Amino acid sequence: MTAHPRFTDILEIIDTLRAPDGCPWDRVQTKEDLGRYLRDEVYEVIDAINNRGPEELKEELGDALFQILFLLRIAEESQDFTIDDVIETIVQKMIRRHPHVFGTASASTIETVRKRWKEIKAEEKATAAPASLFDDISQSLSPLIRAQALSKRASTVGFDWEETQEVITKIEEEIGELKRALTDGSREATTEEIGDLFFSLVNLSRFLSIDAEFALVGACGKFEKRFSFIEKALKKRGKSLVEASCAEMDDLWNASKKRGAEEE
Repeated sequence: MTAHPRFTDILEIIDTLRAPDGCPWDRVQTKEDLGRYLRDEVYEVIDAINNRGPEELKEELGDALFQILFLLRIAEESQDFTIDDVIETIVQKMIRRHPHVFGTASASTIETVRKRWKEIKAEEKATAAPASLFDDISQSLSPLIRAQALSKRASTVGFDWEETQEVITKIEEEIGELKRALTDGSREATTEEIGDLFFSLVNLSRFLSIDAEFALVGACGKFEKRFSFIEKALKKRGKSLVEASCAEMDDLWNASKKRGAEEE
């Protein structure tokens, strides 16, 4: 195998961990295990990009790279493919999808590049037409991203609303169904209706060209900021969260909202 010298360092560590006299935990790891760890590490990378400095990003990229190389080593052990195979595949794909850089085609605008990328991708998949419209949408995506991808794909064949108000009406309809499920006291029905409401909200985001996950990340950040305000305010009063009443915390929450609006 040929690889970047420092990649080899990591692979040697993985080999040592996987050896009969290595780490009992690392020896039993599977592709499925590594897939879950990689997913978590990718979220850590994104968090470092958005909220931390270069040192933290460097560390998180290293963690993600380790999981990728661990997966590659497991694939080699089972003789599925090698790291060279993976590199060759991505090199050829990038060359193929950038004919304006590596070929004779021309693309003077970003929009032209995007359009041509989609066309080439569609051509590549034409030889193995999926049985379903959704076959190539990964089951492993976060539910929020998958919901947006599914609704976006459905819209490409005309299965979509025409106006924003129609989507809002659907959301109101789902809220009504959720209320009825709550009244009936069925946990199964309530769970189903909450899922339907989430999906409708994601549809609204997609219809308005808003990334649903990005919007939710913002909401989470806002919640954390406001609750941190409550914690700090209570601490100044010599109180803990447990000692504060719900009404007191609610008042501080509203004060945090007002403070945030004034800062904007």
